[in-house]
Amino acid sequence: MSEQPADPAGDPSAAREQAPRPTDVEATGVASVDDVLADLAQVQERPLEEHPAAFEAAHDRLRQALDDAGSA
Repeated sequence: MSEQPADPAGDPSAAREQAPRPTDVEATGVASVDDVLADLAQVQERPLEEHPAAFEAAHDRLRQALDDAGSA
């Protein structure tokens, strides 16, 4: 009997386990941007229904970083 690989379509937890994970987030040198990237690197650990809010928050924070850079 051979073992079949997990079917990601049938098991959401298997899909998360098989999804590529970032192993190294390159620093940008901008602390506020680096904080957002670090948070996004962990988004796969959160429940799927929390992903949209996490991405929206990241987007808002990145826009704020751009606004701050433009006014400096």
